[in-house]
Amino acid sequence: MAKKTYLKRTNMDSNHSGINTEGTGIEEAKQALRSVQQAKSAGLNQAMPTRWFRAAIALTIGSMVTVSAWGKTELVVISLAVLTGVLAAQKRKQGAVLRSCPNGVKEISALFVLAVFSTALIVGANLLNQTHGYEWAPIAGGALMAIAVLQYYKTGKAIL
Repeated sequence: MAKKTYLKRTNMDSNHSGINTEGTGIEEAKQALRSVQQAKSAGLNQAMPTRWFRAAIALTIGSMVTVSAWGKTELVVISLAVLTGVLAAQKRKQGAVLRSCPNGVKEISALFVLAVFSTALIVGANLLNQTHGYEWAPIAGGALMAIAVLQYYKTGKAIL
């Protein structure tokens, strides 16, 4: 059976003057495709935040919601210091850090939804704690926020 070949096009002008007639074998084309896919996969894996980073960010933001709902806003400073340390460690480890500004309408709207969600959790948990004496409400609000943030960083999309 004869080896199938494909023509390489080196110039895409209208007269097709740059056609290479040597050809490329099917196996060579498949190997090149596998190589491109491996490089793409490696790049995506390097760019994705690690599991510990996602968990640390989620727990830190969840703790911010918890202490805010308890009315202990002075403790938010500790959470911000931890958040800064986590971001610095991530930058040192991967050489990159999350963008400080969202890019695009989807990211802006997802972060807006997370901000509204966190505000609602803080207000709701605070009301439940103050009016009904449910001391578990701030912890539950922080846990819900941590889950939402963890899901956001896992998929890049808001879950709400």
